[in-house]
Amino acid sequence: QSDRSEKSVCFEINPILWRRLSILKYKSEQEKSEFRFIYRLIYYEGTKDSHRFELNPLFYYKDNPWGWESGVLGGLFGIGSTEEAGYVRLLWLLKL
Repeated sequence: QSDRSEKSVCFEINPILWRRLSILKYKSEQEKSEFRFIYRLIYYEGTKDSHRFELNPLFYYKDNPWGWESGVLGGLFGIGSTEEAGYVRLLWLLKL
């Protein structure tokens, strides 16, 4: 089955290898669009209400109707805001 139905860019050198590696992939549905480069090295996902951008493993940003969050080094350190208040996130789990 071809990935062309998902609007993917796959090179015909070795189709199985290129599909598995997901070198460059773009998928757009009615409610959601998604872009990937080298699996998730550069990743973007967008819906009507939320967005997520990742430049892995260095930086990420996500927002939704309840707030936003941004972080570095895979989430080792991050900042964000919700409807109630802002916060700082350390070591992935500690919200200060």
